[in-house]
Amino acid sequence: MVPAFSIGTLGVDARQAGVAAATVNTASQIGASLGTALLNTIAAGATVAYLASHGRSLAAQALVHGYSSATVWGTAILVLGAVLSAVLINAGRTASHQSK
Repeated sequence: MVPAFSIGTLGVDARQAGVAAATVNTASQIGASLGTALLNTIAAGATVAYLASHGRSLAAQALVHGYSSATVWGTAILVLGAVLSAVLINAGRTASHQSK
């Protein structure tokens, strides 16, 4: 979270820092809620698909399959986010921190 707040408030006027931090906090909370809902939907869908194709007697295996599918998707989303962050964030140093 600290890097998100650092990047989110970088270059913001000191008088607007609170608003910038609140915006980053709100985006983080909404993103976490949407991410949880998405991964839950993936897990439920994979569980139902497994049950439909293998029968209801394998409920425990269906749950494991659903959670495994959601974990794979979560990992892929995390890796994609890390790559995008590495490519798109070019914060550099601010003028006050550069050596002269």
